Amino acid sequence: MIQNGGYSAYKNTKVMTASQAKLIVMLYAEVIRQINIALELMKKEDIVTQYAAINNALNKALDIVGELTASLDFEKGGDIARNLFSVYSYFTREINEANLTKKPQQLPEVLSLLMSLSEAWKAIDANKPDPSRSLNIAG
Repeated sequence: MIQNGGYSAYKNTKVMTASQAKLIVMLYAEVIRQINIALELMKKEDIVTQYAAINNALNKALDIVGELTASLDFEKGGDIARNLFSVYSYFTREINEANLTKKPQQLPEVLSLLMSLSEAWKAIDANKPDPSRSLNIAG
């Protein structure tokens, strides 16, 4: 039990100290993971027994897409925020459709777009200035 508490504390610290871009990358990673879980479950022969687990994974994915949508700042983000809003709305529709039908046709394209966006955010995070490398003018 202590080990689990240690992992939880580590995970919490990792989230609390992450940059905004890194948090977004973490959200993308989790939504991708949840969609992959649902896709694997949809491949099972007796899919009916997997409905609850598929529903659970896709609902988690939808929750994360909702968080990404809620984090958009339309004033500062301008066209980028509006475009991401459209993409996130598309994700929501496609994930909902896959969840309702329990058919994976929509999910590979959603995954591909999520992975592209995740890579873009990773590049943004990698190119941000590192405060530990900044010039110290205090002497």
